[in-house]
Amino acid sequence: MTAIHGLGGPAPANTGRRVRQGTSFRLDEAASNTEAPATAAAGPVNLGDLLAMQETDPETVRDRAARRHGQSMLDLLRALQHAALADRAAVGDTTLARLADLIAAVPPADNPGLQATLRAIGVRAAVELARRHRA
Repeated sequence: MTAIHGLGGPAPANTGRRVRQGTSFRLDEAASNTEAPATAAAGPVNLGDLLAMQETDPETVRDRAARRHGQSMLDLLRALQHAALADRAAVGDTTLARLADLIAAVPPADNPGLQATLRAIGVRAAVELARRHRA
């Protein structure tokens, strides 16, 4: 095994010559004489255009919004858990009201796995709300 030390210089320029380095790869003579089918030349790609296309994809936007919504529910559940561990019986009414609002307004997700996860988080949050209201 060869150790690598420091940064190497630039890669050697491609001079068009083939350098044989003891490989066993060979091209069939018939395959090397045939021409590859012509392909359409692609124009220049603008990174801003690609990002804009990605942002306007409705599936991606819907899943992203659903993921953020689920993360917000988890954050509030985490706050309730910290309050319980710190022996604080009362949690702010605004936290409970916000959690109830999030449960009522779960956005749809295109990804079925994400949708199932959001439902599970919603059920857990509803159980926590019911426990707090009962107590």
